[in-house]
Amino acid sequence: MTLDPDFHKKLRCPETGRPLELLGAEDLADLNRRIGSGRLQNAAGEALETPLEAALRPLDQAFVYPVVDGIPLLLADEVVRLSDEP
Repeated sequence: MTLDPDFHKKLRCPETGRPLELLGAEDLADLNRRIGSGRLQNAAGEALETPLEAALRPLDQAFVYPVVDGIPLLLADEVVRLSDEP
């Protein structure tokens, strides 16, 4: 299941209040490569094991919220950083 493109345009980041954009295909592929290598955790410290179907990024931010089964997980513990920097 994928995220409805019109639905995501109505969402805002709960942390910053900024609009959310779908992560581009290249960035999503990179993120999924990092998940596959076992190097990625969410903000709660849980290792991500399953590739993401989509992710939402607040404008001009270096983190994303995963989308699982078409549902955006807009919770602080679910945040995934796009870089390896803390």
